[in-house]
Amino acid sequence: MRSIALQALATFLFLGACGGTGDLMGGHDHSNMGGDALTFGRSGTESDVSRTVKVSTLDSLRFDPESIEVEEGETIKFVVTNPGRIEHEFVLGDTEYQRSHGGGAATMDHDSGNGQVLQPGQTAEVIWTFDEGGEVLFACHVDDHYSAGMYGTVAVR
Repeated sequence: MRSIALQALATFLFLGACGGTGDLMGGHDHSNMGGDALTFGRSGTESDVSRTVKVSTLDSLRFDPESIEVEEGETIKFVVTNPGRIEHEFVLGDTEYQRSHGGGAATMDHDSGNGQVLQPGQTAEVIWTFDEGGEVLFACHVDDHYSAGMYGTVAVR
């Protein structure tokens, strides 16, 4: 009985050190990065859309296109298609956000509206308002695709 209690305590302490089961399972925990905390823009609405940009996720671990230019204050509807055979993700974020997103499976809920997970053959939309000039990345973190170079840039002018 004592060994079961010690195992339970060890497991509890381990999960606490990992930040919960999300990090242990390769997931993502951005509970501290709610909509108001995002520095690279905010979720937009259909009525605010300035233009639509089509993006494809490729099984060669690239996006098409790999770079996009927008104006500060512009709201873009990204129509993202996964024509390939493997799962991909499209998530917007600055460099810090992308680094914190981590590798592994794309299990993040994208509660801030800045991303979507796409199964093979699926199309999804992300509507985003770019409030400040600079550079924002879009990336895929499924199976650590980001580390393999699956990201692109949005130049906000």
